[in-house]
Amino acid sequence: MITGARAATPEDLRWEERAADLAFNELPNLRATAERWVASLGGVLGILGVVLVVKGPSDITGIHNSVLYVLTGVLLAGAVVAALLAIILGAFAAQGTPRQVELYSGPYIRERYRREARTVARQLRRSRVAAVVAVVLLGAAIGTTWYGTPRASTVSSTTETGQAGVR
Repeated sequence: MITGARAATPEDLRWEERAADLAFNELPNLRATAERWVASLGGVLGILGVVLVVKGPSDITGIHNSVLYVLTGVLLAGAVVAALLAIILGAFAAQGTPRQVELYSGPYIRERYRREARTVARQLRRSRVAAVVAVVLLGAAIGTTWYGTPRASTVSSTTETGQAGVR
């Protein structure tokens, strides 16, 4: 084999084989990556769900500012939608979408394989972006509950007998 103006070395041939293997295995590798991503995403969202269930709605109901109350609800709804989108896109990337094969020829299958690999990579990237958006929105919603809830204040006083008390 000749590459450029020189004869190919054994190392050149090994790199060409590696490139062919990578192209041939691209779609299965992307699908395996997407499966691991969906499993990781499920774990993270499961932990967040447990935290929200344990924490409950008490922090949200403590917000007395109606604008912050609505903002918190919008942020939580956005986080849920983004998390669902991340899961759905990740699942599509991992599992694919069944399609009919029109032609069983090498060039057709190669082109279809390449298109599917690009689609899977795009779905996986979008799933990751949606997951980050979900976490950011959830963090913002939690922040509004922390800073939107008035803190209880204590007032200390001294009684007529000189004893300190808290009201």
